[in-house]
Amino acid sequence: MFRFELTAQRRSSLWMSLVVVVCGCGRASQDSFIPPATSARSALETALKAWQSGAAYDTIKSATPAVQPFDARWQSGMKLKSFEILREVPQEGPKKFEVRVELEGAEAVTDVFLVVGKDPLHVFRDQDYQKASGVGGESP
Repeated sequence: MFRFELTAQRRSSLWMSLVVVVCGCGRASQDSFIPPATSARSALETALKAWQSGAAYDTIKSATPAVQPFDARWQSGMKLKSFEILREVPQEGPKKFEVRVELEGAEAVTDVFLVVGKDPLHVFRDQDYQKASGVGGESP
């Protein structure tokens, strides 16, 4: 069991994104916080490469726009051995991607990640997003 803790800055940024995307302020407002598929995929790849390379769990400011990862496993210090972005999940709303993820000392699993925001682009593991928005349970 992992605890997903957010700094005050991340919490503020997360809630702003959640309010706009989950609750909505009208369709036009929501759509402005949904990045194009190419930008979303690039942000996801940037986050996963940073994790795989051993980078600290933090905003990736070297990316344009910046990338804000949200993954309880990375935050808790787990190491990413490998990943493969399998496909975009077709849906309205935040861009979602299925990703084969292998953590050190564990078998590979398929996770879903979603990307929302403008700058930074927020990259969530779906389970962590659900938990942070109050609809999910504990993050494994």
